[in-house]
Amino acid sequence: MRPLTVALVTIGSPIRKADRILMGWIAPRGIVAAATAGVFGPELIEAGYEDGAVFLPTVFLVIIVTVLAHGFSLGWLSRRLGLSAGA
Repeated sequence: MRPLTVALVTIGSPIRKADRILMGWIAPRGIVAAATAGVFGPELIEAGYEDGAVFLPTVFLVIIVTVLAHGFSLGWLSRRLGLSAGA
């Protein structure tokens, strides 16, 4: 979803396609999901949903995995797009 959002908000801007692709790949993510999980997780538990206890840890796990995946792939992608300092 993030790449589509970046593509839409940069329509008509002078930003190069390679820059848009990189921004779409590494754009900040997770803060809204973490905040929402922090609020609704306990409320789900209070409402009687036993699985509400796994909501917050699951959200944080997904955030951590995506941060690691994007972090480890950033160098490769930036070189492929010709955006790295060594390119």
